[in-house]
Amino acid sequence: MMIKLSIALFFWVLAGFCKGIMDTLQFHYAKSSFADRDPLFWNPKESWKNKYKNGDPDQGPKFPLSTTWLVFLTDAWHLFQAVMLAGYRTVLVLLASLFFELDLWIWAGIWIGLSLVFSSGFHLSYTLLFKRKAPH
Repeated sequence: MMIKLSIALFFWVLAGFCKGIMDTLQFHYAKSSFADRDPLFWNPKESWKNKYKNGDPDQGPKFPLSTTWLVFLTDAWHLFQAVMLAGYRTVLVLLASLFFELDLWIWAGIWIGLSLVFSSGFHLSYTLLFKRKAPH
């Protein structure tokens, strides 16, 4: 039990660390140590374009799933977001495993299922509900 709690604590700290990087990139990029690195990957004001062919949303995704499931491969902000969310899912699964004894493959399925449920909620709000409709 202590081992699982220690691992869960590690992943919780890792998630917080990643959130700190994300907020630094988003709100303090110019004054951070990341400003010395490739802005096409590290600067969120530029790097978001990496999802698209030639950095142009009108040209579509740069590669299959670059705007959805594989967006974490396109820039630092999305990479650290993916690690943060994976850390949260791992903590949930580890804590739940203290109360329920299931095979490892079932826990892996639950971990993936949590990702699908989260992504569905994100897609519902970001893609479907809250985008402005183009004027006719």
